[in-house]
Amino acid sequence: MAKWIALGGALLLIVVIIVTAPVNGARAGTLADPGDVALYSIARQSLQQGKLDQGYKLLLIIAKRNPEDRELQILLAQVEVARDDNDLAVRRLKRLAEKEPDWPRPRIELAKAYMAVERWRDAKNILVAELGRDPPEQVRRNIERLARAVEDKQSFVGRFSFGVAPDSNINNGSNANTIEFLGLPFTLSDESKAQEGVRADISIGGTLRTQWRDNTRLEASLDAAHSEPLGDEGVPDSNFRLEFAARGRGPNGSFKTGIVVQPFYFDGDLSRVERSVFLQPARRITGRHFAVGSITLIQGEVNNSEAHDFRQWEATIGPSLGFGDTGRLRLTGIVGRRNAEDDVFSFLRRGVSLNVGASPWNGWRLNLKGAITRDVYEDFNFPFGRRQEDLTGEAGFSVTWTGWVFFGVSPQLGLRWSETRSTIDLYDRDSIAFTAGLALPY
Repeated sequence: MAKWIALGGALLLIVVIIVTAPVNGARAGTLADPGDVALYSIARQSLQQGKLDQGYKLLLIIAKRNPEDRELQILLAQVEVARDDNDLAVRRLKRLAEKEPDWPRPRIELAKAYMAVERWRDAKNILVAELGRDPPEQVRRNIERLARAVEDKQSFVGRFSFGVAPDSNINNGSNANTIEFLGLPFTLSDESKAQEGVRADISIGGTLRTQWRDNTRLEASLDAAHSEPLGDEGVPDSNFRLEFAARGRGPNGSFKTGIVVQPFYFDGDLSRVERSVFLQPARRITGRHFAVGSITLIQGEVNNSEAHDFRQWEATIGPSLGFGDTGRLRLTGIVGRRNAEDDVFSFLRRGVSLNVGASPWNGWRLNLKGAITRDVYEDFNFPFGRRQEDLTGEAGFSVTWTGWVFFGVSPQLGLRWSETRSTIDLYDRDSIAFTAGLALPY
């Protein structure tokens, strides 16, 4: 447990320094111009209030007038790391370390900057070399604390959620009293009609990460999800998701690629297995703005004599835009297609999703999600074919308390709503879920 606490503390240390460090007379006293002293005081107040952009701009003005102020350069680098401008921070700290070879502070801050982007090997090399310089006792203790945080290049992130969801169609039935087949009306039995109910949704999982190269890490994830009806209607269903992936990042972008195996169970029996490969690239447009996309190829094996194995692909693309000091907005276009192995049916999906997250208050993260998808399903098994269109809307809200971190995750409460309207057999469905659990604090 101590190791995980140290790791979390190390990663949050930069922000803690910026937010909690007081404006003291000794620091302001190194500035000769009274106007710079006043600007510095305003900048520190802005940083303490979480206004990173405003404080950063003021510090740049002061630094331009005082290029030899090394403490100011350190503070600028810390703010740049907090603003996710790690490349600027690294360059600034490297220049300062070369200029001040007898001062350990720039090298220690450089190690922290590497830790913030999970360049554990670079951070560890700096810290080990610094210990060999025989630093003062207090400095040595600080370095050893950071070194323990990166000693093991593996890290584990867990997650858990529990939700209760009222469901207007818990048995996947029809909202119609009759359906038409071959031009004739058929009356549905009560068992075939949609039934209202409540279900409990539980999910648990975790990701094990290990550094492979300087800018690349390997990940293995296992997640399990189970939905249990809390009544006589509906049947339980579960699925497991095993993922092996590689994630890399550079100064102008990042990528994630991997394979996934996901078995699905319906009423306790294996219903299908999906195997997929995926690629998720991201390219920096400017500053904190990125272009993000993905492509996924899926092969499905169905364990049902009345169903068919299938092939599927799905692609997404859209901007991921930073706003304010902590906000991020992601708009995604979605398109996908599924075909049976023997071409007896096809499935086309198109949609758009929106995800907005921000930390308006210290220690809290808010997230809003929304999506609209249109699915067109064509089944050629029917004598004259059958075409079905489903329109689904989803919306969600969650709040995460980032002031407490356990195994890399924080407490989260959420609310999720979805509604589906179908053109054939009227398979309509409304659902709203209240969730509580542990999630990533960003």
